[in-house]
Amino acid sequence: MKLVHTTTLPAEAHLIKGYLEAAGIAAMIQGDDLTGLQGALPMQESRPSLWVADDDQARAEALIQEFLQSQPATTGATPWRCPRCGEQLDPQFTDCWNCGASRPVAGDASEE
Repeated sequence: MKLVHTTTLPAEAHLIKGYLEAAGIAAMIQGDDLTGLQGALPMQESRPSLWVADDDQARAEALIQEFLQSQPATTGATPWRCPRCGEQLDPQFTDCWNCGASRPVAGDASEE
């Protein structure tokens, strides 16, 4: 087994595990039940980590990068305005709650 990802967030570990399994790669999470012990255990031992079979390592790492890059970044992001109805939305949202329109692609003229 090869370590392919470590995170501080158990939910992220489970989302990535599901993403890998949907692509046909069996994955295992270790340490997700130890996050409550952070501070009492060494940091690396209390973080959730994802493991895959040796033969799947390269493909899993590529898929993890794809997954992480597809997630909307909200740190330092600014609110956006819906191009369809004009509603002001917080940066973490990818769709307008009011009309369902998708967030404009970066660099789109309708983005604020």
